[in-house]
Amino acid sequence: MNDVDVEVAPVSVALLGGTIHTTAFTYALEAGTGAFDVSLRGIDLGTVMALEGEDLNGTGTLEEQLPIVLTADSVQVNKGTIRATGPGVICIALSLTRVVEQPGLDFALKALEDFSYSSLEADVDYSVKGDLLAAIR
Repeated sequence: MNDVDVEVAPVSVALLGGTIHTTAFTYALEAGTGAFDVSLRGIDLGTVMALEGEDLNGTGTLEEQLPIVLTADSVQVNKGTIRATGPGVICIALSLTRVVEQPGLDFALKALEDFSYSSLEADVDYSVKGDLLAAIR
């Protein structure tokens, strides 16, 4: 480590009904770069969805692995994973699905008006341009 690097200790906090852990990492101030992993365990889906307002609700518990890359002007997630640890439900209010006029997206949202799942997984990437790609299965 040189004098323009910052050593960041691992962090563990209780949040959203579960725990969030980060790995230790070095942030290079001069280059503006760093990389670390975020692990989320026991996250309550209903609590997460409540953050978005009353039009969304759900039940279930999530685990996530998110490899984070920091650059001077962006945050990236490369090959992150999110998975439910058991069955659950996702509900989107009819009022929200009716205002979407984008072909394809309206169909997908209508399927989530009352969606029960026994298994739920997603691969997640977030690019430097701000594009979120989630392959859900």
